[in-house]
Amino acid sequence: MSLLHRASRGGRVTVAETLLQAGADANIPGHRGKTPLHEASRAGCASVVSLLVKHGANVNAEDRRARTPLHYTTSDEVRRVLIDAGANPDARDNMGEKPHLTVGTSESSSRRFGRISGPRRLLVDASDAHNSRNIPRSSEDNVDKLHDAHRDSRERDLETSVVRRLKKRRLCD
Repeated sequence: MSLLHRASRGGRVTVAETLLQAGADANIPGHRGKTPLHEASRAGCASVVSLLVKHGANVNAEDRRARTPLHYTTSDEVRRVLIDAGANPDARDNMGEKPHLTVGTSESSSRRFGRISGPRRLLVDASDAHNSRNIPRSSEDNVDKLHDAHRDSRERDLETSVVRRLKKRRLCD
């Protein structure tokens, strides 16, 4: 992993800018083919994403799983920056999945869970995912119960992890 990958992952705008001005390649592939833009998108740091795009980062770069930076982001602001820069919202990864552009904001999600924000936005509404698969109603009910239990567990783990990381460092300096 390059220094630019690390700066992008950590939301270090100043460090990333210094590296890019010194000639660092904004499209250098790192671990599993991820570019610094993949890392910044995953970190949710729109300022680093904008900086990388300004320095020629490919917004449709694919990693080894054919995922683009748009597949990795959970931030509306990063999503907006990427799409405005020409990211393909219909890009499919090796599993045929498109980026989740409205994770947690669908009408169904809002009805079931109320306004979803923060760490909950990472969770995909099971009913939305299953509606397109013609699952029988009894199966769908069981899937929803399982999804709810899993969601609650993952949400607690995610919130704990996010809080721990934020205490260690400030994101997007």
